[in-house]
Amino acid sequence: DTPGYTRKTVHQVAAAANGTNVGVRIADVQRQLDEYVQRQLRVEYSGANYADTRAQFYSRLQDIYGQPGSANALETVYNNFTNALQALSTSPDNSAARATVISTAQLLAQQLNQMSSNIQALRKDAELSISNAVTQANNAMSQIADLNQKIAASSKADSAVATMMD
Repeated sequence: DTPGYTRKTVHQVAAAANGTNVGVRIADVQRQLDEYVQRQLRVEYSGANYADTRAQFYSRLQDIYGQPGSANALETVYNNFTNALQALSTSPDNSAARATVISTAQLLAQQLNQMSSNIQALRKDAELSISNAVTQANNAMSQIADLNQKIAASSKADSAVATMMD
């Protein structure tokens, strides 16, 4: 249950001197790894990260649009504007109704502008996250390439090579 642990077994061969067995020597160290479990771990880990990222962005979008029924929600601001327009249509000579339409129209415009700015910021955050993920992936692949070169250059299969493979 240790994270990153991989079971290793030592392959031993008989050591002989003058035709007589005098002991054993380590031929190589073999890693015991379940490829299916490793693949499933990668799939589940990436799925969890994907779901977490989506949930964070949906939560931020919900904050931008506001909770339904709240005073600062888009639907409330829009309904206030349409109600003011309906009130003005029934009494077009009423200066208070005109002022209310202008006031609610300004609030709606401000709300839409603020929402647009917030959504653009959200988009920039998403692009930055993608850029950071690409940079991390490139760094990891570079490290893997370096390890592959070291493993290929090693002439013996010992515990150091098995550790690099891990």
